[in-house]
Amino acid sequence: MPRPGFVLEVDRSTPPILFWRGEGFSLEKLPADRTRVIYPPEPLAGISDLDGAIRNALLNPIEMDPLPALLRPGMKLTIAFDDVSLPLPKMRRPDVRQRVIEAVLDLAAEALRCGHDALGEVTGRVVPDALLGHIFSTFCIGK
Repeated sequence: MPRPGFVLEVDRSTPPILFWRGEGFSLEKLPADRTRVIYPPEPLAGISDLDGAIRNALLNPIEMDPLPALLRPGMKLTIAFDDVSLPLPKMRRPDVRQRVIEAVLDLAAEALRCGHDALGEVTGRVVPDALLGHIFSTFCIGK
């Protein structure tokens, strides 16, 4: 049975609480009648296919068009994360931020390739795949 979360309202009868401090632990008596200790519920199960979940989120976002539908010719694509700190605990490389960046770039590359193919059909001119490969190897991270 999963552990539910709860809030402990500290009063004068609350015993000292065990805290993690540095590489050890300490017992601390907290101020009564103005302190709350929040205990979270059990964590959710991990995602077994993280790359698939990232791609699914980009292709099926909630209340928004999928990423490929938002891409337009001539636009600039910016990928930003609001947390520049190192992930804690330390993650195996590639961390989730890099995996999201790679998924976004993959979808942008697919859109560019589709646009390239459609343009080639209209104009009768085809740009070699080697040129597209050079563009992505020059400007894209990872893989």
